[in-house]
Amino acid sequence: MSGAVERVRRILAAIPEGLDPQGASLPGVAERLGVSVDQLTADLQAAMMAGRFPFAPDDLIEVEFEGDRFRVHLAQRLRRPPRLTPEEAWALGAAARLFAGEAEVLDRAMQRVSEALGAAGRERVAGLERRLRLEARGEEADAAYRVLRQGEREHRRVRLEYRAGGTGETTRRSFAPYALIGVQGAWYAVGHCALREAVRILRVDRVLDARLSGERFEVPEDFDPEFHRATLLAGEWRGTEARLRLRGRAAQRARERLGEESLEQGPDDSVEVCLEWGGLDGLAAWVLGHGLEAEVLEPPLLQRKIVADLEAALARYR
Repeated sequence: MSGAVERVRRILAAIPEGLDPQGASLPGVAERLGVSVDQLTADLQAAMMAGRFPFAPDDLIEVEFEGDRFRVHLAQRLRRPPRLTPEEAWALGAAARLFAGEAEVLDRAMQRVSEALGAAGRERVAGLERRLRLEARGEEADAAYRVLRQGEREHRRVRLEYRAGGTGETTRRSFAPYALIGVQGAWYAVGHCALREAVRILRVDRVLDARLSGERFEVPEDFDPEFHRATLLAGEWRGTEARLRLRGRAAQRARERLGEESLEQGPDDSVEVCLEWGGLDGLAAWVLGHGLEAEVLEPPLLQRKIVADLEAALARYR
């Protein structure tokens, strides 16, 4: 059996031990697993690198070492589902009705929530709907969302009119919706834009008109929607482009995740990529996380933000 498989088995056996609030003994667990303390420590350190791009330590699993003991902290989404009070379940059921019929898995979840609510709880949800008019999106965005979702399901390109957020410029383009991603209450379409000849992310509520075409497309095998979800970062989408030059491992990840079609070859085996970006704080942190492997070519506002962050960090050590 391969060493990688054995390591995964050791990690899966060790993590539950460390979930105890008091932690677990490194020597004791190592002895039960038949490995040295150094090997177990290396295994647990490797476990902390599990996660999503850019694979920051402790994204999903954090291991705290103290003397000869270790304690494991898991991300909330890796823990058991929370137990909802009747009031919380009622609120969840009311909110989920906004998206009824859009996803089979959500419909099934709603059914389970409805069953758990009981007759009295279901009546409370119905009463809320009678008193309030809930809207998930405006009429234009709602129509565009439906067309883009159909294009995603049927692998058909969409001809659309799009208004850029930064300049207000309106353009017409043919767009292949690879995936629709919801982030912080807004929907974004990720796919190939014929106008830009590259993968782009469009904010659905900025689509002024959308019409399904008969032109088919195939989603690239290396397309990863989670990578694009990460590039949305933590801020409001502005529709402004940032141009970056990536080297080394950062360039390799970009080739794997975005595909060569979305990149331009730069000097010394680097690659250049245009990303629409959100909050300055989030993108600046993403760039700084890649160290010397990421260089901002434009806009100047982002360059100044990174310089200011570095100067603030340096000031702490003076």
